[in-house]
Amino acid sequence: MQPQDNRSYTHYFSTIRGQLLIGLGLIVLLVLITSLIALTGQQAVMQQINSTFTKATEERDLSLQVQNAFLMAHQHETEFLGHWRELDRDQSQHLVQANHDYLDEARTSLDQLDALRSLEMTPVDQALADASSALRPRIEMYEQTFLATVAKIEERAPPHGLEAQIQVTLQQVELRTRMLDDPAIHVLALQLHTAMQAYIFTQQPESRVAVESQLKLLIDRLQGVPDDEVLLRDVQDVQSSFIVLVDIDQEIMHNSPYAVRMYG
Repeated sequence: MQPQDNRSYTHYFSTIRGQLLIGLGLIVLLVLITSLIALTGQQAVMQQINSTFTKATEERDLSLQVQNAFLMAHQHETEFLGHWRELDRDQSQHLVQANHDYLDEARTSLDQLDALRSLEMTPVDQALADASSALRPRIEMYEQTFLATVAKIEERAPPHGLEAQIQVTLQQVELRTRMLDDPAIHVLALQLHTAMQAYIFTQQPESRVAVESQLKLLIDRLQGVPDDEVLLRDVQDVQSSFIVLVDIDQEIMHNSPYAVRMYG
């Protein structure tokens, strides 16, 4: 049982939420270290206190800028993942670009923070450098995880994604089944289309089960109609595409900040 728990933790920390949690933890560490530098500066000897305190203030301000930029990036990521279905292309691109821009701001502030360090670093300076170095790859991983999820959404979403392809094929299936001698097959096609619509707009587990059930019923029935292999192949294509669609949705929901609220 223990290896399964380890894999679960590893998978969690590879998601957007996992990377966000680690990144925020490192940012808090940066702020604490810079606050410690400020405290140390105030306790320094009088001839050094002004320069030390000024440097500590700059480091603290830059650490807070990193934190603010990272949180703003997260805000735009959350907006995109929570509302991608209602957004048009321009709105989607704006949110994705804003996420990238704020992460760039965080990286720039980290560069400025590194530039403030002296050649002979104190233990506190070294701790600050270590925290900064640890945060950089986390920002990269967070951004790449988010962009991978954006790509999955684009693969799925209308007007040219997998969802639209399934809808077109189902419309063709409805038209072809209408011409068959067995009206029950056309009813099954209509029921499949209705179940598919419910799944596409809700992604609820019961909707997924309903689609899988309707696909099986229709395929079983069509296998008894040997004169229309094209129709059977179309429905089997819908079945294959639906499996891919479910996999994409599970990845999107796993990364979405609303997944726990809706399905957890």
